[in-house]
Amino acid sequence: MSKASGRASAKTGDAPAATHAHQVLGMRLKTLRLARRLSLRELAEATGTSASFISQLERGLTGASTASLNQMASALGVSVAMLFEESAAQNHGVLRRSERPSLPP
Repeated sequence: MSKASGRASAKTGDAPAATHAHQVLGMRLKTLRLARRLSLRELAEATGTSASFISQLERGLTGASTASLNQMASALGVSVAMLFEESAAQNHGVLRRSERPSLPP
């Protein structure tokens, strides 16, 4: 095993966790942006970033600084913690009548 391949595998050991966090952030960010009917460009203008940067965030390709996250959360009217809530991003869905929980009479 060469030194280069050893370094590459050591670096990729942390990649799944970082990639998952980026994906959660991206899904949540896109969900919140669309719920507020904001375009990429409008959110970018409100946060002082670029539309391409926000697009990359939403696709989980990059991370953001704390300052950028604060600006995005503020522009979307949520806390920074809400940007990372994985359950909130996945709880929205359609339940068929047969799947709905029933309450006792």
